[in-house]
Amino acid sequence: MLYRIFRPAVPQSLQLKRNSVTYDSGLSPPQFGFGYSTRYKNPKDAWNSAFPKRVRVDIDQRQLQSLRLRETESGNRLTVDVDARRLDIAAAASEVEREWLARLLARRYSLPSVSGSAGAAQAGV
Repeated sequence: MLYRIFRPAVPQSLQLKRNSVTYDSGLSPPQFGFGYSTRYKNPKDAWNSAFPKRVRVDIDQRQLQSLRLRETESGNRLTVDVDARRLDIAAAASEVEREWLARLLARRYSLPSVSGSAGAAQAGV
């Protein structure tokens, strides 16, 4: 735990390239507080939250086709499927910022509609 406390935080980043996007999940600072140990249903979830793995991947044009803005009970999520993994892009951003980023990526990489089924229904599509 000391290693995690003193390890510097690394911000999440997206680097836009000509035909791809480089994604780095970064490392958030550790979060401690009341109820931390009861927040997780099993020890594995608590361990994975305390020691998250940093993900760095190049997302090519074909993989960008899976970019979706998904509506959930707690707000929207911007996701992309890379191989067998679903990555949450801009998880720390606000809903408005994720919507802006989804539109920006769709325009830049000529992607089809990135709205999820709930977003499309609200837009009247």
